[in-house]
Amino acid sequence: MPRINDYDKWAIQWGYSRLPQEMNADEERAYLSKLVTDSVAANPRLWFGGEGRDFDPRSQTEDLGDNAVQASAYGIENLKRIVPELVEWSKGDSWDTYENLDEVYNAAVSQYNRYINHVLKSIGGVYISPQTTAEGGDVYGSVAKVQQKEALEFLDTHLFHEPTWLIDTDILNKVASPKAKHAVNQEVEGTLLTLLGGSRFSRMMFIAERYPNQDPYRPEEYLADIHRMVWKELGSREAIDTYRRHLQKTYVSNMIALYNPKNSGGDLQSLMAGLASGYTSNTDVRSLALADLLTLHRELKRAIPRTKDAVTKAHYHYLLREIDTVINTHSTS
Repeated sequence: MPRINDYDKWAIQWGYSRLPQEMNADEERAYLSKLVTDSVAANPRLWFGGEGRDFDPRSQTEDLGDNAVQASAYGIENLKRIVPELVEWSKGDSWDTYENLDEVYNAAVSQYNRYINHVLKSIGGVYISPQTTAEGGDVYGSVAKVQQKEALEFLDTHLFHEPTWLIDTDILNKVASPKAKHAVNQEVEGTLLTLLGGSRFSRMMFIAERYPNQDPYRPEEYLADIHRMVWKELGSREAIDTYRRHLQKTYVSNMIALYNPKNSGGDLQSLMAGLASGYTSNTDVRSLALADLLTLHRELKRAIPRTKDAVTKAHYHYLLREIDTVINTHSTS
């Protein structure tokens, strides 16, 4: 529960402590500088972050603890216990037309999205620790590769595969007409848009160049990990469900936008691609996107003859055609 804690008390001490009146400006500055260095060195809870306005995964609103993957996993387990009870718990009087259910279900979906986004920020994250010269430490640092990989595995478990516990038809049949994308599908689109966005890829490339001796999470390894997660069905003959087909279509459209922003799809995707084009121009990011699309093209061609499910086969043909629209695969594959 939110409560007064170490930093609150420290901020009150900083802002409202009464200093001796005889102190001049230089003495006051020296006193406050020592107060900062001594206090923060003794208690890491007094570290001040960017209040969520930067790429530091430690600075997020409504964050819980120092491990977003673990905290969000606990949170999702709690949601799994709550969602099946919402119909019963939200019942009102005899005039209730499911307004309460609609409200609390949307709140549950929003909380799920919040957990996803807390974890997402670790990937391509940058630690930003404001320092004075008296403290002497580095301001910028990279998030460990193992932490970023754990974050991606979390997304694979809780987002890249359909969270059937959340897309509850017993609830949806009472509060939503089947005429639009579910909020979870929209979350998939939004997450992939940022995971495969030029801004994140270029940032990971710059981080790898800055910290080569810290085993950084290099963009090529990162892209290979996402590819493996999204396309794991290609090595089998199994049918792909609607949720995963949606995920894969979103992946392809985002990779096309990353390779060639001018060929990006929908309005938001086009806007994001245009904004990130300056980051990826004349870098290896677009080269990696092209290589990935060519690899995927070959994998899809191999998978089609082995696929028996008609919808899955049509899905593969569609994706091949989408890739062909921007890449001359006959001359480059």
